[in-house]
Amino acid sequence: MAADDLWLSPAHERDCVAFHFTSHPDAAAVAGAVEAVEQARSAFAARSHWGKVFAMAPEAVRESYPRWEDFRRPLGEFDPAGKFRNEFVTRHFHAE
Repeated sequence: MAADDLWLSPAHERDCVAFHFTSHPDAAAVAGAVEAVEQARSAFAARSHWGKVFAMAPEAVRESYPRWEDFRRPLGEFDPAGKFRNEFVTRHFHAE
């Protein structure tokens, strides 16, 4: 993918490649495969795709996106009651 200027894009400010694969409905088997793929890609400063399954800890995800804080900060301003958040968004962005 060509580099872009989207804050939460895996291609933010750098060209990248994406590998997509179909998972099996067995969550335990998928979790093991996801962890193996993430371990293999760790040497390449890979970024997780928000719309795909990933197991990276929220802290590691945050560190991989240079504009993460620019996205997180307005969450508290524009959605102070958290009406448009779910557990995933809260876990990864800790909106204030």
